Amino acid sequence: MIWGILAGAVMSAGAYRFGLLTRSGALAAFALSVPIFGFGGWMWAVPLLVFFGLSNALSKVGKRRKRQYSLVFEKGNRRDAFQVLANGGVAGVIAVLHMVTGDVHLYAFYCASLAAAAADTWATEIGTLARGTPRLITSLRPVPAGTSGGITLMGLLGASGGALSVALSGWAFYGDWGTVAWMTACGVTGCLIDSLLGATVQAQYRCGECGKVTEQVTHCDQPTARISGWAWVNNDWVNVLSIASVVGIAIMMR
Repeated sequence: MIWGILAGAVMSAGAYRFGLLTRSGALAAFALSVPIFGFGGWMWAVPLLVFFGLSNALSKVGKRRKRQYSLVFEKGNRRDAFQVLANGGVAGVIAVLHMVTGDVHLYAFYCASLAAAAADTWATEIGTLARGTPRLITSLRPVPAGTSGGITLMGLLGASGGALSVALSGWAFYGDWGTVAWMTACGVTGCLIDSLLGATVQAQYRCGECGKVTEQVTHCDQPTARISGWAWVNNDWVNVLSIASVVGIAIMMR
């Protein structure tokens, strides 16, 4: 636990210092990392560090081009507590279950959950840099860049890369190449589920001033009107539901 506290404090403080996390995000990351680092050791810490480090590094690529999406996405690049828990909460629950039960097979599902989180993050970060026109996953009709549920070839390739990065970090401690392929497939599947939920149940709003479709409840300094989705389902809930869903599917398949 001493190792977990020290490592979690260093990671969280560093992320806050370099503008990767808000204050609440840093506290959530610390709370999440202490049991994972403390009880799991390097075996459980490395996949989390790979996901966190590479995903945040990607968020800094093409910052000028990505700035245009600040009017569309609900939140910015500095992740708050809800975003941290939405991406890593399922992994944290699995880590606690491993701590209680000692079941080593839970490690594969832990990596699968982080692979899904990485796939979604990489798909967004790389997809927003792509020049092609996104297509809605449910109908394949062209949609504006940044639309929830929109997919691109570059985004799908990014999702595969993100999932593979976590799968390879897990393979170093557990499994074989078949396990790497399985974890990567879980990650990409989670990303696709995320896009499907984004296109169907995530709340979308329209600004009455500029007419832009956005995830934000206020735009141009005035309230927006909900045009689709469920009011309580924002991007954080979509992340939680997609990651939990793919872990559930993985458990049934294994």
